[in-house]
Amino acid sequence: MVQKDNCIGCQACVDRCAQKAISFQYDEWGEGRAVVDASECNNCGLCETCCPSLVTDFNKAQKNVLAAYSKSNRQTGSSGGIFFELASKVINDGGVVFGAAFDENLKLIHKSARSVSELEALCKSKYLHSDMSGVYNEILDCLKKGLKVMFVGTPCQVSAVKNLFSKKYDRQLLLIDFLCHGTGTQKIFDLCIKNEEKKKNGKIVKFVFRAKTKNRPHNFCYTIEKAGKMKKVAGYPFEFPYYYSYSKRNILNEYCYECKFAKQERVGDITIGDFWGVRKYNKKLNELKGVSMLSANTQKGKDAFELIKDGCAVCEYPIEHASSSNQAFREKISESCHKSKLALLTTLNTKGEEALMKKLSCPNVKKEKIYVHTPMFIKKIWNGVKK
Repeated sequence: MVQKDNCIGCQACVDRCAQKAISFQYDEWGEGRAVVDASECNNCGLCETCCPSLVTDFNKAQKNVLAAYSKSNRQTGSSGGIFFELASKVINDGGVVFGAAFDENLKLIHKSARSVSELEALCKSKYLHSDMSGVYNEILDCLKKGLKVMFVGTPCQVSAVKNLFSKKYDRQLLLIDFLCHGTGTQKIFDLCIKNEEKKKNGKIVKFVFRAKTKNRPHNFCYTIEKAGKMKKVAGYPFEFPYYYSYSKRNILNEYCYECKFAKQERVGDITIGDFWGVRKYNKKLNELKGVSMLSANTQKGKDAFELIKDGCAVCEYPIEHASSSNQAFREKISESCHKSKLALLTTLNTKGEEALMKKLSCPNVKKEKIYVHTPMFIKKIWNGVKK
């Protein structure tokens, strides 16, 4: 069994332990880790074979990747809508798709989608660590029934699914990891939602990261909906403490700062993410409208994309073009971000939640708004002066 401090919180061992000897316990930051009850353990070793911290099967790095977007469903995702195209194909062929979605209480959970109409909840970025309890057993049930299963998640979650099921059910399993910049905890998100509800004087029933809005010329806007009139309110990341701090990478789960998956070798059959910087290579591709980066890492992944290719606009580029502007494709998060997180944890433990909220919040929202609406040529001049 992996040491508690090295647990990534995938919950695979918790789900699959026949003895029910493993529980999932949360700390003061809201991070969950597996804990073994030695008195119930029979030393079968299953937890060690499925653990991504101990066992990781990387695919060979690809020389080329794709810049792509869906011709008809580009708005469904945070980037180019490629996830929706892949998932729709699996469902239309009788399969099941598993991904992360907020439930009615804004808790992020992994769940299944068996119809195209259920896919909307699984689309777009969430930036939290999803609860995977019960999901592995549901995946196994689908596989035993002969169904094709597509699973999308963080690389560590994909690695857990791969460790458990790929040897026996590889032909039925399509694994998709995304370029992950780390995940925050449900607890910290809940604190920020609670704070926002006080400001908005009402219960928030929907939150969308990376919302594509008409009036917000920014790729990281968010929208919220309140109960009652269901009025949608849009904002910039610096206006919501969780989003603002996440962008600084200082509220992540502890294991994210030592991530071994941030490199060109990937665990999934397909890797998807944003193709940041693509306009340097193709002026016709607009990042603000959404352009997906897709790396087909196995023949199975290549075959899956081939089935949806006709519905997408596609260009091919060297993998270095994608990794140069996307940290999650080349290196882990800096130590300075980790030190900042530890300082926030100290604030929570010594001064409480209200003090933490102040630390998480942007100190000068008005200044940030002015900067966002400043023309790009002025920003370039200003950034040049600062250097």
